[in-house]
Amino acid sequence: MKKIWIAAFLPILLFACKGNNHNGRLAEDAVSQEFLATDSVSGSKISKTSEMRFRVKNVQNTKEKLSEVIQYEGGFLVEASTQSNIVENEKVAYSIDSLLELNSYRTDGLVIARIPADRLDDFTSKVVKMAVFVDFQSIRMEDLSGTFKENSRKTAAQKKATAGMNKLPQNQAQVIDKKLQIEERTIAQQEANRQINAKVAYSTITLNFYQDNKVQRLVTGNDKLSAYKPSFFQRVGLNIVEGWRIFKEVILFITQLWLVILALILLYLAYRQYKARRVK
Repeated sequence: MKKIWIAAFLPILLFACKGNNHNGRLAEDAVSQEFLATDSVSGSKISKTSEMRFRVKNVQNTKEKLSEVIQYEGGFLVEASTQSNIVENEKVAYSIDSLLELNSYRTDGLVIARIPADRLDDFTSKVVKMAVFVDFQSIRMEDLSGTFKENSRKTAAQKKATAGMNKLPQNQAQVIDKKLQIEERTIAQQEANRQINAKVAYSTITLNFYQDNKVQRLVTGNDKLSAYKPSFFQRVGLNIVEGWRIFKEVILFITQLWLVILALILLYLAYRQYKARRVK
């Protein structure tokens, strides 16, 4: 009978032992994960910033491709712009009232992006493939571990001080004011650490790119009034016509004064007759 009981309980004991071993492994894994998480927080905080300048075939197309690659790599745009500057300008005569404007201009592009730190190398490799020529490329690494740990230490100490002040009478103005000051510093240090974590997680890269100078041909109106004057012979013909018009206007004006002219003629004839009689 005892053998039967022992045989019945043996599987249960074996299962219980296995369960304990499994739970032990789970506990060990949890501790390991906690240790790794703690180590990742207290580990090095390296911030990366990169900068590149390069020549491309087309600035607008490159800006669009960069936007696609940034999104594919899990990053985001901070700033993007293009600008064209005239290098040389000249205007030549095209017709009587128009000019041909020739502009030699240069187009530059700027893209500032945040890229996951572990994808920065892959991203820069893709950017280099877009370039016709790379003027320069740089990467700067800054260790923010000391600042992060110092902020964490101060935050822990300030939280401890706040907890101690909570035990004091809260109706004292000095206690309340001091507590608010400590809480403000704690929030500022926590925000500083969040910014450090953001810098570490995402690297900032500045891309300056440009294309070869291009020439633009544009027909514009002539802004010089002298260019709109007719030619010499046209002006001679116009003056003859204008003189004939003025002559006709004078004749018309004289015909309007016919009564005055007739009166003057009669007065003149009368005066001559009167003078002739006196001489006789």
